[in-house]
Amino acid sequence: MEAEASSQVLRDAGEDDEDAASLAVYPDERHYPTLEAMQRLHKLFGYTAVVLVFVYLLLRFVGLIASDTPNLVEELILLSQTAVVLTFTTVVVTGTLFTLAEGIKLAIDLQNNTLRMANRNGRRKRD
Repeated sequence: MEAEASSQVLRDAGEDDEDAASLAVYPDERHYPTLEAMQRLHKLFGYTAVVLVFVYLLLRFVGLIASDTPNLVEELILLSQTAVVLTFTTVVVTGTLFTLAEGIKLAIDLQNNTLRMANRNGRRKRD
């Protein structure tokens, strides 16, 4: 009777070993190089847009001041109107790019948290 019980335990252990061999633990953290590169590019394009607009406006202003334009006041008014439109557009574009970058970061963080919780709870995947 004891021999049958021990052989049953050995058979069950053998089945568990086969199942354990076909199961693997999820990785602690995965890396998504393409998504991370897209996130960095979105941020880079946002910063680039801000720098380009302000450099353009500054150079345009300095160019107007240095020129011998007879209607300088009218040109400065036109430049200020252009500056308002460009600044508002830059804020919207940069905000959109930064939002997309944060959305990508959020998706990566969600995946990492899901993997961490799966590993903590002892969940395994089938190979």
